[in-house]
Amino acid sequence: MSCRREWWVVPLSWVLWGALSACGSGDNVSPEVMELSIWPSAVQVGQASRVTISTRDVDGDTQRYQWSASCPGTWAEASFASAVFTPTESSADDGSCDTCVLSVDVTDGRGGRTRSALDLCVKSTAGVSTAPRLVRSSQSSYRVPENGSVSFEVSAMDPWGAPALRFEWTTQVGTLSPPSSGATTSQVTWSKPERFPGDARPRVEVRITNDMGLSRRVVFELNR
Repeated sequence: MSCRREWWVVPLSWVLWGALSACGSGDNVSPEVMELSIWPSAVQVGQASRVTISTRDVDGDTQRYQWSASCPGTWAEASFASAVFTPTESSADDGSCDTCVLSVDVTDGRGGRTRSALDLCVKSTAGVSTAPRLVRSSQSSYRVPENGSVSFEVSAMDPWGAPALRFEWTTQVGTLSPPSSGATTSQVTWSKPERFPGDARPRVEVRITNDMGLSRRVVFELNR
């Protein structure tokens, strides 16, 4: 019995195409979300909120973004990693939150897809106070001490129900210690300068800001 050998000539391009196809099929990894943020997280109708997503793609694919909202409104830069949404309507007319879900789809052009979402509190503009309310303010002295310092403290609340407020202290003369701040209170210590410029009257101010970026200013003065 004789053995017959047959040889087939296969174009090199076929071999390369087959190898590349085998390596690329089924190995694509969807984009991974590293960070997702929104500021502010509570707005009135007509006020803007910025959403930002940070992602990575282990395959090195170019990532594409598309933002959408569950409530009526307008988008700016909705196809970018950072976008701005402005709600145009709210079903809440009693100062409560109308929750609007802001979603983003991240794709890599090869079938990989990741979806994330954030909640935005949308409130009606009717009959609602906006800026933080001052609950209490105090200072340890109303005169500049010969030797020593003066402590200032404020306590506030947010009509929007934000869990935390931001406090920013400033003075035009003297120095301030690093503030000690909590969710709704803040305290700072002022120290007099070695020499006062002219007849300057020491003034310490604190700006209290909520999640909507709305603020209230409190001013303290000291007699010399």
